[in-house]
Amino acid sequence: MSNLGKIAYVALYLPLMLLLLWLIYRKLKSTWPFLVLLSLVLVTLPFWDVYMIARDADRLCREQGGLHVYKTVEAEGVSSYSPAYMLKHGFKYVEYSRFYPDKQIKKYRDTLEKGKVVSVEIAKFTVQFNCRTGDNHKVITKKISRSSEQVFNIKTDEVLSEWFIFNIYPGLFDSIFLRLMGSGPVIWHCGDKSSLGKELDYRDLLKATIKPMKVKGKIQ
Repeated sequence: MSNLGKIAYVALYLPLMLLLLWLIYRKLKSTWPFLVLLSLVLVTLPFWDVYMIARDADRLCREQGGLHVYKTVEAEGVSSYSPAYMLKHGFKYVEYSRFYPDKQIKKYRDTLEKGKVVSVEIAKFTVQFNCRTGDNHKVITKKISRSSEQVFNIKTDEVLSEWFIFNIYPGLFDSIFLRLMGSGPVIWHCGDKSSLGKELDYRDLLKATIKPMKVKGKIQ
């Protein structure tokens, strides 16, 4: 539950429910079992779907969230929009596209020469492995969606690894008060951080899957 939802529950919902229960008690003093049951229902009502969302999110995050490498490969080059970063991690070259205002798309290959990044325009890509979007906010449950990135073999379409992120949305009570207060959307995520709490991105998936090709123990 969001902080705003918690404040709304304590400052507005709970006092109103207590007032309602008091009014019912004054009229129906002899129905204690009914009042106790009604109190439990009304006081916990905003948390019913929160519990279900949290239970599903916990299971999905544990089972699927984060990086999943099915197969590692070696390659001289890699496709990435962070060429300098990937070159410093041992790759011989990095290929990528540049998009221009006149809608032209040009292909480039970057190499590292004497510590400097050198870019050359190329006619076609030579890398065998690339990164692509898998799921794009795929609905898993009413309040949970999944997005993913994949590293795949361009020639065979084999998926070598995947990175799953789950987007978790507020429950009904929380959503109502967020809208009433004009607050922006509140979305929680899982699978977007490593076990050490570091924010992940697609480069982590590439590095975990594609290793710089080595010759006689040395990186080419």
